[in-house]
Amino acid sequence: MKYLKSALSLFIVPISFLLILSLPVVASDQQKAIDHTGHIGKKIHESVVQGYRLAYHLLDLPGREEKHLITYIRDEQGHAVTDAKVGYQVAAPDSTKNNVMTMLMNEAYGADVNFTAKGTYTIKAKAAFKDEKLLDQFTFIKE
Repeated sequence: MKYLKSALSLFIVPISFLLILSLPVVASDQQKAIDHTGHIGKKIHESVVQGYRLAYHLLDLPGREEKHLITYIRDEQGHAVTDAKVGYQVAAPDSTKNNVMTMLMNEAYGADVNFTAKGTYTIKAKAAFKDEKLLDQFTFIKE
């Protein structure tokens, strides 16, 4: 009987361990990143605010000094939020502030922003839709 219990435990423990390892790992919403397939511009920041994922891309505009700052907003299921009013407050390296409202373009919000001076910019973004108000802030360094 002792031999049977030992043999059984030698069999059950490794099988249990393998079953646990084979369970799918589910990432939390905080860990999931936005799929940037099809997004235009270079990603400069990504964050999660109140369960919504925000990704910021910067697009060079040919023949213009301004850049186009684009914000992609996705809900917890990954669907684009397309009914928001989105605005930026951009503080330049010399501390001057510029407020800019975006326009909806292809499931993203974009506006021209002046990033001509080298240095650190502080970007505050606000998105309002339905009963939600998302506030985000990050820095961008222009070299």
